[in-house]
Amino acid sequence: MHMLASTWALCAAGLLFALPMIYLRIKDHTELEDETINMSAVRVSGPKEHLAMLDVPCGRRGCTHFFRYEGNNPVEEISAMLKTHASNCPGYTYSATPIEWQTRLNILRRLCNEPDDAQSVCYTYGRLVPKLNAPNALPLHKNPATDEGSTSKQRGKTIMISRNGTKRLGRDRASNVNTRRAALNIDPYALSVTARDVTCRGCTKIATLNKFEEYVPERWIKHRNRCRGVKKQRSVELAMSQARRLKEYMQSPGPEPIYQPTTLQRRRRITAKHPRHGQRLHGFKIVEQDGNRPASHGRSVPAECADRIRQQ
Repeated sequence: MHMLASTWALCAAGLLFALPMIYLRIKDHTELEDETINMSAVRVSGPKEHLAMLDVPCGRRGCTHFFRYEGNNPVEEISAMLKTHASNCPGYTYSATPIEWQTRLNILRRLCNEPDDAQSVCYTYGRLVPKLNAPNALPLHKNPATDEGSTSKQRGKTIMISRNGTKRLGRDRASNVNTRRAALNIDPYALSVTARDVTCRGCTKIATLNKFEEYVPERWIKHRNRCRGVKKQRSVELAMSQARRLKEYMQSPGPEPIYQPTTLQRRRRITAKHPRHGQRLHGFKIVEQDGNRPASHGRSVPAECADRIRQQ
C-alpha cells in the first residue's frame, strides 16, 4: 500500500512539472501559425507595385494589337483576352493553299484564285505562270474529253511554260555532235576519226573516245598532250617555221635608207610652239645652201638668208 501511494505521488509530481512545458509548446506553435496567416494575408491583400506591366504583340501578320497585363503569366486573364481579340483580329496566319494534281506530269501546281482585275500571272514554284481565270491564259490541256468531264484519259497536248522558253534538245544535240566531229576532222595530229576512237599521227595508236556519246574529244586531247611523237612533230614544225621566218627576213629589202643631205643641202634645227598646248617642239628642216657664197663661221647659210644679204 505504501508502494502504491509513492507511485501515485511521483506521477502527480511529474505531471505537474510537464504541464507548463506542454503549454509553452502549444502557445509557440499557435503564435507561429497566426504570424504565417497574417503574412500571407498581407501578401495577398497588399499593393501590387512590384508586379511589372507586360505588353505582348498579337503575332499575326498585319495585326498591331498588344496584350497588356501584369503579373507572371495569368493564364485565365490571358485566355480571356485572346478569346475577345480573336474575333476582331485583322491579321492572318499562313495556311495551305489548294493544289491541283496534273496527270501524266506528276507536278503539283498551285491554283491562282485572284480576281480578273488582278495581275494576269501568279508566282508559284520559282516561276511565273498565267492565272486560270485570266482572259489570255493558255489552256493546260487541249483535249475534248476534258471539256466533257471525262478525266480518266488525258492524252491531249500539254503546254509547259518555263522562264527560258522551250528548247529543242534533239537539234541542239545534233549540232553539238557535228561541231565536235568537225573539230576532230581538222585536227592535224589525227589520221582517222570515228565516233568512238581516233588514230594518232605521232604514235599510230588508237585513242578511244567516250563510249556513251559520239565524238567527245576529252580523251583524245589528253593523249595528244602526252604523246611523244606529237611533241616531236610540234618541235620540228616550230623549227621549220622559225627557219622560214628567218629566210623571209634575210630576203626582204630591209628598211629604207636614212636620207643624207647633199653638199648644197643642210639640216637645220628648228623650234616651234604647239598651237594649242604651247609646248615647245624641236625638229629638223632641210634647207638649200647658196653655192656662190661660202658658209659663215663654218656653217651653211640658208637660201632666204643669202637673198636678204644680197639685197642689203
